[in-house]
Amino acid sequence: YRGSPEARVGVIILHPWGPVGGSIHDPHVVTVTRIFGKAGAATARVTFRTGFSFGSSPILDVKGAADELLKMSNIERLLIVGYSYGSIVAQSAPSELPNDVSLGWISIAPPLDVLW
Repeated sequence: YRGSPEARVGVIILHPWGPVGGSIHDPHVVTVTRIFGKAGAATARVTFRTGFSFGSSPILDVKGAADELLKMSNIERLLIVGYSYGSIVAQSAPSELPNDVSLGWISIAPPLDVLW
């Protein structure tokens, strides 16, 4: 978590799939984090649990980050940004997050054809 205590927008940034090298240290993830941070948003990069999940664990990871952002600051709105595999999670996560928060998502380079 990074950001000003006065931040009203929280941005959760999701990385590519870990088994193929994705992590919170991916240059695209770091760049997105810096851009939103410089714009005054509170940011959080999520590390997914190990492996590929057809269940809800990546969503639960995002939900946990959202809960922490909402507890730690004056966040009124959340934005979820995913890169590659993270964009798949970003598209699914908003329906599982609190209804009283205005949500949005951004997908960067979503995988359109994969053989998972």
